Amino acid sequence: MDCDVAVLGGGITGLTAAQELSKKGLKVVLIERNPILGGLLYSVKAGKSYIEAYYHHFFTIDKYLIDKLKELKLDKKVEWIYASTAFLFDSGIYELSAPQHILFFKPLNWKEKIQFIKLMMKIKLVKDVDDLDDATAKEWIIKNSSNDLYEKMFKPLLKSKFGDNAEKVSVAWFVERINLRGERSLKGEKLGYIKGSFKVLIDALEKDVR
Repeated sequence: MDCDVAVLGGGITGLTAAQELSKKGLKVVLIERNPILGGLLYSVKAGKSYIEAYYHHFFTIDKYLIDKLKELKLDKKVEWIYASTAFLFDSGIYELSAPQHILFFKPLNWKEKIQFIKLMMKIKLVKDVDDLDDATAKEWIIKNSSNDLYEKMFKPLLKSKFGDNAEKVSVAWFVERINLRGERSLKGEKLGYIKGSFKVLIDALEKDVR
């Protein structure tokens, strides 16, 4: 194989690495076992359009991705949409799209709502999650709020994502996740979508690498 660098994997990371190395004048070979590039960002055809198989949006804090879209002149294809989020509890559906909605979340009493707000503020103040690796999310949430708040609010969320491993989830992951998804205004969380799906980005990177 005649090349300076071999990149394993044709997902967004592999394609970006290959592109950056190519720009430096290196001869790059990209190795991907699947017939379609994109990894977790690959898209499938749906009628005359494409739809993402896995990840389908990004966040306002995804600076490197946003910069890459600008570099490839794809930023005009980005559409920012405020997400709509709901919580199912005892057959009731409650909107939780924006911070103020917690005040109207009937499953929590006022004491638990205050505990929730204090917990979110504490999470925002965490500077280094490495110090939290020894505890589970369950232990940390109960210690810093209450068992009732954990049972009503966080246990269902962790259970739906991790199943039987919900009680083993690290608080470091939990805190990072809250901070990632915590950039919300009174209108809610703003998510970025690429018109035409992530295939537009993957195709542009592939073209640039070739």
